Amino acid sequence: MPEFARGFRLHPRSGPALDGAAFPSGRVFVLDDPEFGLATVAVSLEELLRGGYHGARIEWAEAPRPEPGPAADAR
Repeated sequence: MPEFARGFRLHPRSGPALDGAAFPSGRVFVLDDPEFGLATVAVSLEELLRGGYHGARIEWAEAPRPEPGPAADAR
């Protein structure tokens, strides 16, 4: 089964929560300012937290569940 990006919400020590994603390669990105398209990218979650987001908390999205239907039946 192919791997896909996994979403998360980064809760910095101050300010609003930020949306992000972790890729199977280990790389991560966080949308710092979605209105202007600004993001922070790092080679790993550890590097992201070590850099500009020290002390932030990560809230992981639940793993997606396969939806029933023709696509699921085609496997």
